Amino acid sequence: RDTMLDSHWAVTHRRLFAGLAFETDGHGCISNYNKSIEYYPGERRAIFGVVDGFAPAVATFATDFEIEYRKTYKILRNLLSHDVYVLRQCGTPAELQDLPAYAVGATVFEVPVSSWSTGGTIAVSYLEELGLGPQAAIVDPTWVTSPCVQKLVGCGVAASWDQATTSGHSWSEQVARSGSQLNLIDRFGTGSTGTAVDVTFDASSDQSMLGRAEWVKFAAAFFNKEAEANLVFKRTAARFDAVAAAVAAARARGARSPRVGFVTHAPATESATAEWRISASAYLIEAIAKAGGTPLDASSCPDDDPHDFKYLCSDARSR
Repeated sequence: RDTMLDSHWAVTHRRLFAGLAFETDGHGCISNYNKSIEYYPGERRAIFGVVDGFAPAVATFATDFEIEYRKTYKILRNLLSHDVYVLRQCGTPAELQDLPAYAVGATVFEVPVSSWSTGGTIAVSYLEELGLGPQAAIVDPTWVTSPCVQKLVGCGVAASWDQATTSGHSWSEQVARSGSQLNLIDRFGTGSTGTAVDVTFDASSDQSMLGRAEWVKFAAAFFNKEAEANLVFKRTAARFDAVAAAVAAARARGARSPRVGFVTHAPATESATAEWRISASAYLIEAIAKAGGTPLDASSCPDDDPHDFKYLCSDARSR
């Protein structure tokens, strides 16, 4: 799968950037810098809010990040964590012209980076969608469900940090030894190294389905793959909208809507009774509704009695 994605994105990349006024080398760096050239023209930017053309930096669906483009660099802001990152195109001068005050002192990355790492799971699928799975330097595969990433670890392409094995090296040490240039963490610090390669990737904080999907553009910016990310998001949004439209049409014809809920169970312990909980997270409520269901009312299912919970929720589904 990764080989197929690599080939697909290589062809896409050549098609998208065939008319650019500059050339890059095998590492994606500018071959012959010219100060008069705009190195982040519209073709290389993340598109927000329009189908054709190029729009302002603020994300349309995602509410917690922004991207601002300048001639030789771009500025990413995680509005939830208040982290700011400056991404400078490699092969251009280290001096950042017209850097805004809010970005002074921010961590600077030379892009495109060539490798990534994560101690969590959130970023994995986004990077895979961009064909970047093989560029994983090290991951913690404990909870990773991607068969491709598990295969990369199994074949030794990507290093693995097994929490159950005493290696003598901390996660931070192993990330440094792997050569990872980008370590994606979440706002809780999962997989943090405490070094300059850490970037807070908060896709799971967004409360809308397409908002979460749009975070692919944030990840893509570190690899100069915004054009590819635009295509990924456009296709994702089109599939999402098609399902929602089909559901709306079915409802207009009188189709019944099943009751649906995302349920978790915490077994009883010595200090606490068993709990059943129905999630009221906005993105899950949206997913249920757009897929044709009716969100289950959590108030109809008590937390403290699993037998009543099963009965009431089963009854709710039948109505």
